[in-house]
Amino acid sequence: MLESTAETTPETTLGSAPESDAAPQGERSAERPPAFAPIPAVRAQQEGQVLTIEGFDFAHAFDLRQGSVSRMSRHGVELLDSPARFAIWRAPIDNDMHVKEKWIEEGYDRAVTKVYACGWEQTGESEVKIRTSFALTAVSRYPLLTGEAVWTVNGAGEIVLRADMKFDERGTLPYLPRFGLRLALPAGMEQVEYRGFGPHESYVDKRQSVRKGRFASTVDGMFESYIMPQENGSRYGTEWAVVSNEQGMGLRFAAEAPFSFNASHYAPEDLTAASHTWELKRRQETIVHLDYKMSGVGSNSCGPELAEAYRLNDKAFRFEVRLIPVFREDE
Repeated sequence: MLESTAETTPETTLGSAPESDAAPQGERSAERPPAFAPIPAVRAQQEGQVLTIEGFDFAHAFDLRQGSVSRMSRHGVELLDSPARFAIWRAPIDNDMHVKEKWIEEGYDRAVTKVYACGWEQTGESEVKIRTSFALTAVSRYPLLTGEAVWTVNGAGEIVLRADMKFDERGTLPYLPRFGLRLALPAGMEQVEYRGFGPHESYVDKRQSVRKGRFASTVDGMFESYIMPQENGSRYGTEWAVVSNEQGMGLRFAAEAPFSFNASHYAPEDLTAASHTWELKRRQETIVHLDYKMSGVGSNSCGPELAEAYRLNDKAFRFEVRLIPVFREDE
């Protein structure tokens, strides 16, 4: 399959922004390195099963029962609407019509996080690590994935997630729809900017009509409407993305390895449950998916099964991503 890899400059139109030397929010220009400044210290305190980590201008919290970040705030502005969680389900597309029955049979659509152990330590004045041993599984089912997640919070308020995962240890499961982190951002987080394949949706096997570049859109603008609601609007090969409000307050997501990015007012379960677009109820919050990988879209509604190369069938893998609070005023 042909893939466009040229670094093309997108036209300045609705849905795209021109390439420039200016760094995105949360990223300083390499040509003007900032003067050295020590990373501020952090304070960590546990009350019950909630760990609060505070720094100079931020306050984050982790739910130790769920093993994930439950609150992020900077300058008193809340950046999460609900706790983050791992996700493997996507709303089946037309071409998933055969494999989706296997997914549902194995409980992919009902998978939840089961935490085996969760602990934390302050590894320095400016760093706290939260370590979680967990599985993704449906109720009364054998675990689909097992893994260890390490969340590292530094004095700048950044959170780095590293998840080491094992999939299908029995060797009997169908490939995964996706694997990644799901976040819910508060109402008003409508502005989107990213560097990846755009300006419209793109997948590992659906990218001949897109180009690599830097694009700007809105959450509503990221949505692609299909007659029957289904997975849509993801951006393949994303290097970084920012979701913010009109004042430039929000979160930046970045990783060393490209990831699949999606921002929507509809969760996968909303799209799965609806048979017609008029049945969809738009959420006020913004649902963000940061995926290690997503399986391709294929052509199995009337053609062959999805090619092995486009399936998420990795038996052991590591996913890393950074969550960075951004404020335009700080730039």
